[in-house]
Amino acid sequence: MRRCSIPFAVLRASPFDLPWGSSIFARVSATNIMGLSLTSSVGNGAMITRVPDPPVNLIVDASISNAVTIKILWDNGPESGGVPVLDYRVWYDQGKGVYMILDYQIVNTVYQTEVPLTAGTNYRFKV
Repeated sequence: MRRCSIPFAVLRASPFDLPWGSSIFARVSATNIMGLSLTSSVGNGAMITRVPDPPVNLIVDASISNAVTIKILWDNGPESGGVPVLDYRVWYDQGKGVYMILDYQIVNTVYQTEVPLTAGTNYRFKV
C-alpha cells in the first residue's frame, strides 16, 4: 500500500482554507510510461482535527467556596479542534508545584465538589 501525507497546514491555508472539523475526501490516479489511469473511488473521508485549546478564564467562585466546598468555572478555549470537547479534568496543587487530579469526565464548564481544604494552604487549580 502506498501512502501520501499532506500537512494540515497546507489544507488550512489558501487556496483551501479548510476549518478544523472539515472532512477530506480524495481520489487517486496513477501514471506510468503507458499513460494515466482512471481515478480511484472516493476515499473514506478523513477529518481535520486536533486536540482542543486549553480552557480559559478559570475562576474560583468565592461566594460558594469555603473550607469544604470548591466551585470552579471556566470557558472553553478559542478552538475545539474541530470536534466537540468530550470532558474536562480538574487538577489541584497544594502549593508544592505538584498537580494531582481532583476529578475527570466533567462535561460542563462549572465544577463544584466537597473537598476538605486545609486552612492556611494556598491551593492552585487547573482544568
